Amino acid sequence: MLEKRNKITMGILLLSAFVFSNASWASNWNQSKVVFSKYFYGNSAGEKECLRGPLPPHRFKLKSAEESTRLISSVIGFDWEKEHSKTSNSLSVKHEKISVPIREMFAISQQSVAKDDERLKKEVKNLLKEIAKANTLLATPSLKEVKSKGGKCYGGNNNVKAVCKFHVTQFAAQFGGNYLVAASLLKDEMSDDESKIIGDYIDKMHKKYSVPLFQEMSKSEQGFQQMANGGLSVLAYAHWKDNENLAAKTYKKIFENIDRVFMEDGYIKGSSFRGVRGFWYHSYGTNAALAVIALADLWKVQVPKKVRLKVTEATKLLNVGIKDIKVFYSRKDPDGKQKNASYNEAHARHHMHQMAIGITQLAAIAVGVDVKVEDDYGYKRKTPTEYPSDFTIGFNSNCMSR
Repeated sequence: MLEKRNKITMGILLLSAFVFSNASWASNWNQSKVVFSKYFYGNSAGEKECLRGPLPPHRFKLKSAEESTRLISSVIGFDWEKEHSKTSNSLSVKHEKISVPIREMFAISQQSVAKDDERLKKEVKNLLKEIAKANTLLATPSLKEVKSKGGKCYGGNNNVKAVCKFHVTQFAAQFGGNYLVAASLLKDEMSDDESKIIGDYIDKMHKKYSVPLFQEMSKSEQGFQQMANGGLSVLAYAHWKDNENLAAKTYKKIFENIDRVFMEDGYIKGSSFRGVRGFWYHSYGTNAALAVIALADLWKVQVPKKVRLKVTEATKLLNVGIKDIKVFYSRKDPDGKQKNASYNEAHARHHMHQMAIGITQLAAIAVGVDVKVEDDYGYKRKTPTEYPSDFTIGFNSNCMSR
C-alpha cells in the first residue's frame, strides 16, 4: 500500500514538474525592448526582383501597373459577406476576389519603394485612400455578430457543405492585416490627409476584426492558422503605431499559443490531423509560425528556445510529408478524430499549402531547415498562381532583408 502511495506521489511530482517546466519560460519571459525594422518585414523594402522569389521568369511575371491598379480597384467597397455566402462552404473558401487585389496591393507598394518610383507611389497612396474611404469590408459581421448567428464550421460533424460563418470574419481580418503591411511601406511618405484617411481605416479594421479574432484564437488549444491565429495582423498594427509594448505583449501571446498547440515532435494539435488535408494544414500553420520567428529575430525579440525547437521539428516534418505522405500520417491524433475535417480522399491535399510562397526562405532564415520543395509536385504546380505575395502572412517573405 505504501509502495503504491509512493508511486502515485512520484507521478504527481513528475507531472507538476512537467507542467511547471512547460510554462516556466512564459512566466519568466521578459522582452526588454522591441527594435522595429524600418519596414514591417525588413530594413529595406527588398530587391526589385524579390517578388518572384525562386521562380524562373517564365513561371511568374509581374503585372503592369495598369493591370494591378484595375485588379486592386475591384475590391473597393466589395461586399465580402455576400460573396462568401454565395461561393464558400466549410471545406473551401473562395476568397480570390479579396485576396488577389490585396496581394497586388503589396506588390505595387513594394515595387514603388524598391524602385523609388514617385509616380507609382502616388498611385499606391491613391488606391489605399480609395479602399479606406469606401470602408471596404467594414460591413462584414464582427466575431461577436457571427457567433450570435451560429453556423459552426463543418456543422460540428465533418459536414463539408456546412456554411462556416467564422470564415467571413477571419478573412476580413486577414485582408485588413495585408492592407496594413502594404500601407506601412509608404507611411513615412504620406501627407497628413493621406495618413489620416488611411490610418482611420486601419484603426477601424484593427478594432473590429483583428483584436477580437486574435484574443479568441490565441487562446486556442488546437490549430495554428493564417496570420499566426491573427497575431501577425496585431504585430503589423504595433509596427504601424510604433508601439513596442503592444508588440512585446503580442509576441508573448503568440509564443504561448505555439507552445500550447505545437507538440514536441513538431505535429500541430488539430491542424496536422485534419483528415486528408492534415499535411496541407500543417504546412499552413508552420508557415505562419516561421514568419513569426523570422520577424522576431529581425526585431531583436527573444524567441523561447522551446518554441523555436518545436517549430524546427514542425518544419522538418514538411520533408517527411513531401517524401512519404503515409509516414507523415502514421502519427495518431492524440485528440481522436477531428470534427472539422474531411476524410474523403477526393478532398485530399497531399502537398504543402500553395499560398505559402516563401516557406523555403522562412525555413532557412528562421530555423535553418532546407525544405525539399523541389520534390513536392503539387506545391510546385500550384504555387506560381499564388504570387506576388503570401496572403496568409501579409507579405512576400522572399523580400525580407536583415
